[in-house]
Amino acid sequence: GVVSTQSTGTYSSSLGEFLVFRFIMGSVIGITAPSANIFPAEVVPKSWRTFAMAGTALAWGLGYTVTCTVAYVFQEGYGWRGVIVGSSLALSPGIIIVALARESPMFDLYRGNVEEAQKTIQ
Repeated sequence: GVVSTQSTGTYSSSLGEFLVFRFIMGSVIGITAPSANIFPAEVVPKSWRTFAMAGTALAWGLGYTVTCTVAYVFQEGYGWRGVIVGSSLALSPGIIIVALARESPMFDLYRGNVEEAQKTIQ
């Protein structure tokens, strides 16, 4: 959702279209952000949960810093469209991470896979 609306928003022909695409993107981020913060704590053993949550919090800050740096560099040569395309490309590693992440213990229990849930919890 974020990559497609952000990339499509670069071809906006008016401020109104741009604002609609940004609103959709913001809604997607607002819906997924709580899950993104909780998910790392569910897929690691109990002893690593604090580090997983701290790592997630640090990643948000690092992400904002990188985004601001990319915006500063791209703004001069490519304008606001370059900033949006550059920052949407930065989301691509997230697709790989989601594909490789293990399921949460609650999901495994829901599916009846008790052994896998126990391995995740330990």
